[in-house]
Amino acid sequence: MRLKTRNMTSVKPPKTRLALLVIVLAAACVVFIGRLVNLQFAKDELYDTGISSVNTVITEIPTVRGEITDVNGVVLASNTYYSNIALDKKKLPAGEENRVVLELCEFFDKHGVVPKDILPVSKNAPYRLDSDYEDNTDKQRYVKNYAKYMGYEREKLIATPTALYDTLLSRYGLKRSTEYTDEQKRRIIGIRFTLDVNAYSSNLPCVLVENADTATVGLISDSFYTFPGVEILKSSKRVYNIDRLASHLLGKTGPIYAEDAEYYSGLGYSLNEIVGKEGAEAAFEQYLRGINGKRETVTTLDGETVLSVRDSVEAKPGYSVSLTIDAEMQATAEEALERVIKAQAYSGALNPKKYDGEDANAGAVVVMDPRNGAVRVLASYPTYSLNTYSEDIKTLSEDTKNTPLVNRATGGIYEPGSTFKIATAAAALHYGVTTYDELIYDKGEYFFHETYKPHCWIYDSKGVTHGYQNVTQAIQNSCNYFFFEMGKRLGIEKMNNYARGLGLGVKTGIETGESSGILVGPEYMQANGLVWNPGYVLQAAIGQQHLFTPLQITSYISTFLNGGKRYKAHLFDRAFDFATGETVESYNTELLSDANIPTETVNILKEAMRRVVDDGTASSTFIGYKYPVGGKTGTAQVAHGSDNVVFVGFAPYENPEIVITVILEHGYASRNAAQVAKEIFDCYFRKLYPDDFGVAQISPDTEADSEETTKPENDGSIIMGDSAE
Repeated sequence: MRLKTRNMTSVKPPKTRLALLVIVLAAACVVFIGRLVNLQFAKDELYDTGISSVNTVITEIPTVRGEITDVNGVVLASNTYYSNIALDKKKLPAGEENRVVLELCEFFDKHGVVPKDILPVSKNAPYRLDSDYEDNTDKQRYVKNYAKYMGYEREKLIATPTALYDTLLSRYGLKRSTEYTDEQKRRIIGIRFTLDVNAYSSNLPCVLVENADTATVGLISDSFYTFPGVEILKSSKRVYNIDRLASHLLGKTGPIYAEDAEYYSGLGYSLNEIVGKEGAEAAFEQYLRGINGKRETVTTLDGETVLSVRDSVEAKPGYSVSLTIDAEMQATAEEALERVIKAQAYSGALNPKKYDGEDANAGAVVVMDPRNGAVRVLASYPTYSLNTYSEDIKTLSEDTKNTPLVNRATGGIYEPGSTFKIATAAAALHYGVTTYDELIYDKGEYFFHETYKPHCWIYDSKGVTHGYQNVTQAIQNSCNYFFFEMGKRLGIEKMNNYARGLGLGVKTGIETGESSGILVGPEYMQANGLVWNPGYVLQAAIGQQHLFTPLQITSYISTFLNGGKRYKAHLFDRAFDFATGETVESYNTELLSDANIPTETVNILKEAMRRVVDDGTASSTFIGYKYPVGGKTGTAQVAHGSDNVVFVGFAPYENPEIVITVILEHGYASRNAAQVAKEIFDCYFRKLYPDDFGVAQISPDTEADSEETTKPENDGSIIMGDSAE
C-alpha cells in the first residue's frame, strides 16, 4: 500500500495567521528595543536602587565671583586663583582614621606646612580650653556647631576647662590608647574636630591647607595612595586691588555659617560657597554671585575605571558690578582725611593748652552727585586692609578708642553744627517768619529768659557783634544771634518738619545700610525719658543736639540745591557681563520726595554759601581759589574733647555736580575740614583743567579760625556730637 504525500511547499498559510505572526515578532522587537533604551537612558533610577554595577558621583564645578569696579572701570575687587589641600573624612578607611590623620600631619611637618586646626584647645599640655574662648565668637561658633552636629550639649562641652578635650579623646577612641603620645593625640583630635565642624556646613572635602605652593601640591599628588581622602581643590580668593581703598564701603566676603545655612539653602546656594558679608559685597550679592556647575562622573563600583564624565550644569561666573564711586576722588579724600587728622593731632600736641586738637583721631567724607543721588566718595578714617582682614581682626576689634571697623560715613552720627543753618534759613523763609531783606541786630547776648541768655560766637571770642544781619549775611558770618531768633519764631515742630523734608533724621536709602540719625525735639526727649526745655529750640536752630550721618548731611545739602528734590542715595551703577561687557541691569534714579523750595530761596542761600568761602568763615582755606564753589562751616562742642568740625560744599557753583561733607572728630578748627574738601575740589577740577593744579598743601596756620561754635546749653542729658547710635 502506497502512502500518499502532500507537497507542503505548495500550501499557503491563511492570511490571518501570517498577520498574527508578524504582529508577534514586531511586539518582541519593540520590547527588546525598549529594554535597551531603558538600560541606556534610565540607568540613574536603577543605580539609585542598587541594581547597577556602576557608581555615579555628582561634584560641583566652582565658579568665580564677579568683579567690582568704580564708575570709570577701575577694578576694586577681583579674584586670584590657587590650590588647596583638602581631606574628605568620608573616604578615610574605617578604623584607620587616626593613623592616616597623624601620618598626614607628619607629612606636612616634613615639608614645612601647617594644616588648619580650629580646635579651641591649647596645643601644648595641659590641654585646656583656650583662654580667649569667651571673647572669641569664631571659637564659640565652632563648638556650637560641633555640638549640634554630633549631638552634644554645648554647655557640657565647656563645663570645665578640660571637658571638650576629654570628650574628644573618647569620641575618637584615644582616651585609653597607648599607641600615640599625648602630643600626637592632640594633633589627631585637632584635625578630626576640624573635619567634623566642616562637615556640618559642607558636603565637600575640608580644606586643611589653603593656597599651597606648587612644590607641596606636587608632593601630595604623588602620595594620594598613601593618604586616602586627600584631594587637591582649585579655588579662588577675593583680592582688593587698591589696598586699603574704600574698605568700609566694599565690605567683606566669607563662608556660610551654620546659623545661616537654612537661609542660603533656600536661595539655592551650596553651603561651601563664599558670600558677601558686609558693604557692597553683601548689598550686590545677587549680581556678584556665580552659579557653580555640576559634573557627573560614572565609574565602576570599585572606582578604578571612569566610564563617562559630563557637565550636567554649566558653571556661570558672577556678573561684574560697577559702583558710582570715583576711585581717584575716593583716594584723594582718604589721603587728605588721614593727613589732615594726623597733622592736627601733631600740632595740637605741641600746644600746652588742652583740647587744641591733640585728640583728633577720626573722620569721614562723603561726596554725592546732587542730580541723581550717586555717591562718588564714601570714606571713613581710621581704615584697614581687606586683604589682611583675617590676620588683623583681633587687633582691629580691640581698638575701642579709634574703632576702625566703624563706617563713620554711614554709621557715625554727629551734630551738624552751623551747617544746619541752611535748613533753618530755608524753613524760616518757607513759613514766612522772615524775609530775604529783613535785618536783625546782633546784640551779642540773646535774651530768651532771665535764666537763659545764649551768646553769639563772635561776642564770646572777640567781644563784638555782627551788627545788622539779613539772612544772606547771617549765613556768610554764621551769626548765631540771627538763628536764635529764627528758632524762636519757628518753634521746634515747624523747624523739624522742614528739616525732615530735606532728608535730615531719615535714611537716605543707600544699599549698604545706615543709621537714621536723630532730630531732637519734645517727642524724642519724652521717648528717651528726658525733659524738653523750651530753650533747646535755640540750640537746635544752630545745629546743636541734632545727630546726623555724614551721608545724611550730604543728601540734605543736595536736596536743597535741587530745589527740594530728594533723590535716593545709591552706590549701584550697573551690573554687566565681564566677558561681553553687556549691561544686564542699570540704576534708575529714584525721587524720594520734593520739598518745592522756591528758586529765589535757593539762589539767595547759594549766594550766601558762596560768600562763606570767598569772605566768610572758610575764606582762609579758599583764598585765591580759581573756581567758584559754595560751602558752609560748622563746629560742635563735645564733652571731654576738642570740638568736632564740619564743612559742606558744592561745585561748580552755577550747576552743582558734586556735594561734599567732611566731618573730623576732635578736629578743632573748621579750617581743617575745609582743607580736606578743597583737595577733593582740586581733584574734581583737575580732571577738567589739568594744567591749573599742583599738589595741595595743608595750611601752616595752627590757630583755630574765628568760629561759630556755641557751647550747648543743656544739663548733659542730650547726646553730644561724638556719640554713636
